[in-house]
Amino acid sequence: MTYDQQCQYGREIAASAVAECLETGNQPKLVRKIRDMAGQNTGVSIGFLHSIAERVAK
Repeated sequence: MTYDQQCQYGREIAASAVAECLETGNQPKLVRKIRDMAGQNTGVSIGFLHSIAERVAK
C-alpha cells in the first residue's frame, strides 16, 4: 500500500468513526480512536487525523 493509499484509508476510517459517533452519540469511543491514531506514525494515522481536523475547522 502506498503512502497515498494509506492516507486515503485513514480518511475512510475517520469518516466511518465520525458517522458512527453521530449515529450513536458515543463520543468517548471517537475520542479513544483519535487518541489511538495520534499515537501512531503512519500514513493511515495522518489521513485520519487530517480528516478529523478538516471536519473541525469548517
